Amino acid sequence: MPELPEVELVVRSLQSLTVGRQIVRAEVLRPKLTPGVSSAEFKKLLEGRLIERVSRRGKYIVTTLDENTTLMTHLRMSGRFGYLPTDRALPKFTHAIFHLDNEMRLIFSDQRHSGMMKVVRTNEM
Repeated sequence: MPELPEVELVVRSLQSLTVGRQIVRAEVLRPKLTPGVSSAEFKKLLEGRLIERVSRRGKYIVTTLDENTTLMTHLRMSGRFGYLPTDRALPKFTHAIFHLDNEMRLIFSDQRHSGMMKVVRTNEM
């Protein structure tokens, strides 16, 4: 499991790469990544949202989006984010893909299948 400094490094990287970008399309390739929410609902909640801020709350990565929406991510043991152009092959254990408005993809991969994502309305936090 990543320690806090490692999670902070991920947060800083995501902040510099994604803040101000819009999620054009979201795909969940492993439904268990988003417990309690179907892949279709996850997609509906995220598509078109503008990424306003990326921060950390404990070991959770908190991505604040417009319209009072927040994406909470826990890397668990082996989760990681990648930032890839559309012509690059996806990593083997890709579980979610966020297509951004700059022709790049933010991908979430997890070799051990234990990572978790949850979309919440800001007023539910």
